[in-house]
Amino acid sequence: TGSITITNCETSPIVLWVRDGQNYTITNNDNGAHTIQIDIKHKYMINPQASQTVTADFGSGGEYGLFCDPIEGSKIVGVIHVTK
Repeated sequence: TGSITITNCETSPIVLWVRDGQNYTITNNDNGAHTIQIDIKHKYMINPQASQTVTADFGSGGEYGLFCDPIEGSKIVGVIHVTK
């Protein structure tokens, strides 16, 4: 099981390697909730000072950008690298 920590809408590590179907944890270290979006169908609301375990169910390998509180023009703050 891998994990990503969000602090000030930045990720640590910047790249997380997981296998498709593997669980991983997203932790929000901030005092406000964050919406984390990974590609178009993976969107999670992470409460302040909380964690959520999610499944890498992308269906194929590849690299998927992670956005924090996405709006048009948002930058990628991390990458989920998925292997089969």
